[in-house]
Amino acid sequence: LQKELLKYKQEARNLQGIKDALQQRLIQQDASVLQLKQELLRANMDKEELHNQNVDLQRKVEERNRLLAEYK
Repeated sequence: LQKELLKYKQEARNLQGIKDALQQRLIQQDASVLQLKQELLRANMDKEELHNQNVDLQRKVEERNRLLAEYK
């Protein structure tokens, strides 16, 4: 019985080590996911800003083309 108890205690320690390692890995993955979400948010904000700049530039080009047509 004593040997069996030691065996199960060792197995429990091994399983606890595996559990701890998996928890650390999960924490790292969660941190990576959070970082990727932040990068995606920044990229989407940059994309929206570029889109707005593009719309503004297109408006200015159309306005200048209109003025140019009036001058001609």
